[in-house]
Amino acid sequence: MYAPQIIFLAEPKIRLDSSIKLGLHNFNHAIISNDSDIRIGNLWCFWSTEVSSPSVISSSFQHLTVLCNGVIISTVHASVFKTIRRGLWKNLIDVSKLKLPWLVLGDFNIIRLQTEKFGGSGPTLSSIKEFSDCVDECELLESVTSRIKLTWCNGQSGGARISRRLDRALYNSQWASSFDGWKVKAMARENSDHLALVGGPNSIPKPMNISFHFLKCWIEIPGLNELVHSSWEKVQDGNPLIKLMKKLQRLKAEIKIWKKEAIGGLKAEISKCLADLVSLHSLIEF
Repeated sequence: MYAPQIIFLAEPKIRLDSSIKLGLHNFNHAIISNDSDIRIGNLWCFWSTEVSSPSVISSSFQHLTVLCNGVIISTVHASVFKTIRRGLWKNLIDVSKLKLPWLVLGDFNIIRLQTEKFGGSGPTLSSIKEFSDCVDECELLESVTSRIKLTWCNGQSGGARISRRLDRALYNSQWASSFDGWKVKAMARENSDHLALVGGPNSIPKPMNISFHFLKCWIEIPGLNELVHSSWEKVQDGNPLIKLMKKLQRLKAEIKIWKKEAIGGLKAEISKCLADLVSLHSLIEF
């Protein structure tokens, strides 16, 4: 559904040499992480074959900042402790002085407004102010966020449930000028207590030539076997190789039409399921 060019992963919970299991197609096998001599990295960066290899500008156990194709991207995983987060705020202020297009996203472990929480006791006003002061000094703008607003929950229900907007995306004016209409979506929660963030321009062009993938589960849907048999029996002129190629092209076109009529298109089904899931999350949050 999405074709990201760069992916950041926080707290991967798997070994670095097991990253191949993530199944990232058209991505380089190399990985950048915030490893250090005294700590195993908790932030990973993957990039597609369509972009240049990123280079690390700065990193700590709370952030990983890379330069890629002339822009800077920082992913953060801030500490839960106010005093330790101050080191992250200082790192971000240092990066801001480079004055290049810059995006900062991830888990800041702090809210900016009292309305960005539900249940439980809130953080201290001084913690919120320190975060806001960092954002102001870095001259960062808040990205427009669609869908779910509270990006983390403690997995409890009823009066014990606590939700916060800990994850967000921020960017500077140079990024805004370079990527007009850039915004972020908070995706529906799956296996994590945090929501994944997906960012991009307001309108992402649809590829002109989308690869056709046959799904094994289609075999179980009535009508497909008959369609394949009928299409293959049609007469086709030419030598054996040309006949085979033409028959495959015709069958592909006919299966595409059948798929839309029989199952309504996979993208439409996924969109509907995501919309239903978002509605359920909204009911749970409030």
